[in-house]
Amino acid sequence: MIKNNAVKANNSRDLLISYGIAAVIYGIIGTFGAIGIMGKTAVNPSTILDFFSSTDYAVLFIEGLFLIHLVAAFPIFPYISIYQILETFYHKEYP
Repeated sequence: MIKNNAVKANNSRDLLISYGIAAVIYGIIGTFGAIGIMGKTAVNPSTILDFFSSTDYAVLFIEGLFLIHLVAAFPIFPYISIYQILETFYHKEYP
């Protein structure tokens, strides 16, 4: 985002806005997640799924969303390491 910004003088502002939007989204998700498990109990919970019955269809749906998130996010990490982190060391677009 910073490298391809048309007006380089606005980089700090744009980065602050994007981090702010991400913080608000995470805050909303965390708030609704806390409301969703309010009053529920689980023995030694390791994930939010431990608060729900294993026969509940919503748990299967949430696990499917976890799988989609994992499959979608994993290819991003090699891209970040190759084209952005190594660019810092070699000062080339494609190291």
